[in-house]
Amino acid sequence: SVTKTGDWILSWGGFYIGTGGRVGAFTNESGLVSVWRNGDGKNYQNGSCVKVGSNGIGYLTINGGSVEIFNAFYAGCQSGAVAYITVNGGQLKFDYGDRDALHSNFELGHAAGSTAYFTQNGGTVTIRDSVNTYAGRNGTCFMYLNGGTFITRQIFSDSGKGTVVFNGGTLK
Repeated sequence: SVTKTGDWILSWGGFYIGTGGRVGAFTNESGLVSVWRNGDGKNYQNGSCVKVGSNGIGYLTINGGSVEIFNAFYAGCQSGAVAYITVNGGQLKFDYGDRDALHSNFELGHAAGSTAYFTQNGGTVTIRDSVNTYAGRNGTCFMYLNGGTFITRQIFSDSGKGTVVFNGGTLK
């Protein structure tokens, strides 16, 4: 479990929370976390992506500051994996940069047999408008928008099951 208050810039590697069948937790209280893609710009699955609940149980909580992701975001990456993403304040920004949007999705419930819980109580979540936002890509996703602002072009499900509940806040 890690609680961060300063700035972190991560490049040339992944940021995985909940691996090896274990529980992992990361909380951003303030400052910046910036996750960049690999230098070759081609290593999609194993590059500088963010995986919450990679093959365990992962918790990502944003209470303040900014978490910026410039590559793929996967929540619930293998069968049996569980991901919890909670945004209480601050900003979660997803932008694939100059990458192929096909390989740079924001996926909740990425793998068959996985489960992702996304809860936004405040703050701002921005998913660049040409990136796919999946609520149940191949697994199961429960998305609760309780407050704050969630900005995306679309939210959809693929072969998985997605549930989106609007309790408050703004969807743009």
